[in-house]
Amino acid sequence: MSKSKDPWRQESYHSIEESDSDSPVEKKRRVSSGDGPHVTASEEDNTASVSTKEDETEKDSLEEITKADQEKEERDDFSDITSETQVEGYENGNASAPSESFDMVDDPLFWGPYLSERQWGTVREDYSEQDNSWEHISHEDAVSHAYVSGEDGLLGVCDRFSLLCASVALWNGKDCMLKERLFGLTGVEGNHGEDVKELYYYLDNTPDHSYMRALYKYPQSAFPYQMLREENKRRSLLDPEFELLDTGIFDMFGHWDVMVEYAKTDHLGIACRIMAINNSQHEEQIHIIPQFLLRNVRRGREPIPQMSGHLQPVMSANSDGSVQIHYQLGHWRLEFMSADCEDGATLLFTDNTSVGCKSCHDKPLYTKDAFHKYIVQGKHEAVNPGHIGTKCAGLHRLIANPGGHVSVYWRIEPAHAPMEYTISDYRELFTRKRNEAQKFYDSVFSGSLIAEERNVAVQAIAGLLWSKQYYCFDVKTWLKDYRKCRQNRGRKARNYGWGHVLNYDILLMPDKWEFPWYAGWDLCISTVLLARYDVQFAKEQMLIFLSDNYMNARGQLPGCEFEMGQSNPPLQPWACLHVYQMDQNRDFNFLRRCYHRLLLNYGWWCSLEYEETRTYGRGFLGMDNISVVDRSGPLPSGWTLVQADCTAWVACFCLWMLRITLELGTFDPAYLDMAPKFLNHFLQIAEAINHPIADMGLWHEEDRFFYDVFHTLADVLPIRVRSWTGMIPLFAVASITLPNSLAVEEAIVRMGENEIFLSLLPMERVRYVLQKVFSTEEFYSPFGIRSLSKAHQGIGVKMQVGPTSTSAHYAPGESDCGFFGGNSNWRGPVWMFMNYLLLESLDVYQHKISHSGSDISLPRPYSSPDCTASLAEMMVDLTYRLVSIFLPNSHGDRPVHGVGSKYAVDPKWRHLVLFYEFFHADTGRGCGASHQTGWTATVIELLLRLQKSRVSSPRHSSVADHPRPH
Repeated sequence: MSKSKDPWRQESYHSIEESDSDSPVEKKRRVSSGDGPHVTASEEDNTASVSTKEDETEKDSLEEITKADQEKEERDDFSDITSETQVEGYENGNASAPSESFDMVDDPLFWGPYLSERQWGTVREDYSEQDNSWEHISHEDAVSHAYVSGEDGLLGVCDRFSLLCASVALWNGKDCMLKERLFGLTGVEGNHGEDVKELYYYLDNTPDHSYMRALYKYPQSAFPYQMLREENKRRSLLDPEFELLDTGIFDMFGHWDVMVEYAKTDHLGIACRIMAINNSQHEEQIHIIPQFLLRNVRRGREPIPQMSGHLQPVMSANSDGSVQIHYQLGHWRLEFMSADCEDGATLLFTDNTSVGCKSCHDKPLYTKDAFHKYIVQGKHEAVNPGHIGTKCAGLHRLIANPGGHVSVYWRIEPAHAPMEYTISDYRELFTRKRNEAQKFYDSVFSGSLIAEERNVAVQAIAGLLWSKQYYCFDVKTWLKDYRKCRQNRGRKARNYGWGHVLNYDILLMPDKWEFPWYAGWDLCISTVLLARYDVQFAKEQMLIFLSDNYMNARGQLPGCEFEMGQSNPPLQPWACLHVYQMDQNRDFNFLRRCYHRLLLNYGWWCSLEYEETRTYGRGFLGMDNISVVDRSGPLPSGWTLVQADCTAWVACFCLWMLRITLELGTFDPAYLDMAPKFLNHFLQIAEAINHPIADMGLWHEEDRFFYDVFHTLADVLPIRVRSWTGMIPLFAVASITLPNSLAVEEAIVRMGENEIFLSLLPMERVRYVLQKVFSTEEFYSPFGIRSLSKAHQGIGVKMQVGPTSTSAHYAPGESDCGFFGGNSNWRGPVWMFMNYLLLESLDVYQHKISHSGSDISLPRPYSSPDCTASLAEMMVDLTYRLVSIFLPNSHGDRPVHGVGSKYAVDPKWRHLVLFYEFFHADTGRGCGASHQTGWTATVIELLLRLQKSRVSSPRHSSVADHPRPH
């Protein structure tokens, strides 16, 4: 598809450029998809978005509240903002088609799993006076409240602009509401913060989403909403979380295994099979309701095509039982089919409109909750009898025998495509696409992964790919709407000063329920993990995030929607370098474009330097409660906080930029002028951080470890908490080949004629720190490196910070302190990605050891004190410990699921794996978000490391052969 034929693409100065290395498919995908930094606001909006000054943002927000807006506020509440024009453009029973058709949407990624699993409870939907996003729209409110900035649904898909969304709804005949979306506790309701309370699993996905499969376990008895709320509310921070399995609902009653599969057709469409398996001893009925809605799009600067005149997107029924859909991206046709439903689908129609809104024609509205009212409450008048609206569903009432199953199919394709599909055609399509998916996995894991390891890796890939989401947040428009609300007049809104942020992109989410929003370093991690399977999409992710739609005028990148000014560790250069290398070092244009944007971000980080010490401090940096204080909170007057991790991250930034500079220098020598800048800056930081604490450095000679330090007006106070903050300096290490034209200081360690070794720590101190890292009494747990030393178990570290007495102690699992709402967990558990970064760094140290012949002797776990191991042996041992979290032991237990769980004893559950946010250091039990493949898909890279180690050490055929700690 040529650029001139793209109906929605609008050009801008920072649109993604086509490199000569792009294949025709990649060029077509990039042009048609609109991926990348595709800001396309009006010239006036572009000018306004440049400013990040708080007073200018405030002025913009207030000036655009017109007198008419204020009069409207007095009449209606804010719900009208979500539904101002949704019934214009058609009358009941008479659909109006758009004047243009965009049927041929030629984009391999047009359909995908981009629908969020939770839009309620997000900042994007929050206009409350208390900035309490969890309470502004609750799970129950979502049934009847039309969203402003997105949509959600159960295991759904949508087009790449999330304009047409499809998802699954279910009803077992006993629940108080339709199962349309996943239920979970809010940050206030959970004893450890927000937590999804459902059982669902991502089983398959391919990079182009040609085949996707997921499983949802649906109880046949009433879902225990109230029990989950009350019991978790009763429990304290010291108690375990009360999960859905703990209710006994899957032991006392039967349940449905609802398998949802998607397969792309040959005509730019997508098909779905929803199969419900009756896991009970009785005949049971289930209602399967595939539902479709058109997202409300009325305001803001979203770069999508507009329909001509006053026409609006609309769905309506055809005489043959199919549904025609006319919206911004063309004319489409939807059909339902089931061999198990004698009466066929009952078509239901309503509008994606909030309850309580008023029609602009003073006519009754058919609202978002109509299907719930029709099916659960029996209110048939709730749906539109004219079979027209912006939301539709196909209701199937099905009965399955014990152990039997029933299936429902649907398919949506451009209106001109042939629709003659039979059940056999559907089955053949899904079989063919699933076989193609298996071939994809074979190409990725063509090696020595055994069956159990492959099972884990496939589900990790599936989870990573399912975690793509269309993220919609126009902060400038949100600020205006926030000010329109009566209760917010005169208040300073959150993200004040970030009005330039204009996010309308498909992004990799950490977890689409618990974290349905991006975070700076999470996005980098996910991107690098995905680059192995779709390097083009990975490139686009980095270019998007480094664009002016995200980065402010000072070069700062946003943290997350809760507080965009709260920076994450600067992993962007690390990610760009890895993506470039994954593409076999051939896309110079991509690396060059990233480099120029990274220079802006580097300048912002440099502005944070404490000039007198050449060290840095910048808040919590992703590790919320790792210290004795909230590192992003206020300090006593005259106090400053210098951070070992922040200083080390800036040193890492220097090394990563040096490596990128040298790589670009092979194509254009002009770039080499920047190499001394990064090298010298790194050496300055290395000198500063290694000074003793008393001499304004961060090294504690007695403890032989790096610490954060308070500088007061009268003293220097180290925070003697041994944690990742003191281990991150190990990450700042590289082995670099320099061109002959660059001269370096004599003191720099050379490993060859042009190869140099750069480490933030002298090798002697590397040895000191690693001895603690691999000590079972400190950081080395049975399942990886702890985030805080076990030496702080019990009383921990106490400290007087001004008038406040505070402390930190070892907590191997969920947090037992109230920092960040009790959902901050960096005082002991194992974080998979941090372990992976450590292993990456140890690879460089091992390379240095191999060159020098001088090894680092480390304590061998669970052996006598005089028994030591080499660094290479401990790296393999650490990798085995990490992957063992996910693999069944001799009792059939996967540590991730706990001991004696249903996953170990029930054959229908044994193959299922959840990928938690972090892991209990002493037991391996999964904690936090249960679908956090944004971090935990790192296990794939660890399994591939093991695969390589088996080639060099064939005696290890699997993790099961490796001795496990007890």
